[in-house]
Amino acid sequence: MRGMPFIVDMLALSVEAGLDFMAAIQKVIEKAPRSPLVEEFETMIKETKIGSSRAEGLRQMAWRIDVLPINSFCATLIAADSVGASIAPILKQLSIEMRQKRSSEAEKKGATAATKILFPMIIFIMPAVFIAIAGPMLIKFITGGN
Repeated sequence: MRGMPFIVDMLALSVEAGLDFMAAIQKVIEKAPRSPLVEEFETMIKETKIGSSRAEGLRQMAWRIDVLPINSFCATLIAADSVGASIAPILKQLSIEMRQKRSSEAEKKGATAATKILFPMIIFIMPAVFIAIAGPMLIKFITGGN
């Protein structure tokens, strides 16, 4: 899922440069770093080469991966393909949405990190600070102020 926005950006750039969708996927397979998603795109290309339609290849890929962002990506492309819409702006929008979701998830994790670190801080750091502050006062009290 980390590489998905990058791959969708590469697809959008390739389609805008004049390649058809399947050639753009082939270009992504060649240029993108190896990942499970790239391997799934390779499998989809192989399925279409042996006679499956592009929509069926996308459906099979969504079924194999079974992750919500991939399912929505495939469904959007299938819908755009069925009505004959241009895929490049759709790919750009999908990439923007994926990046925004990823940043919002990072913000959520950052917000919960403060509460997760609170308890270890109280257990481990606060006693050390208390000893450092109260220790000299306790020693002075025990020795009688000298």
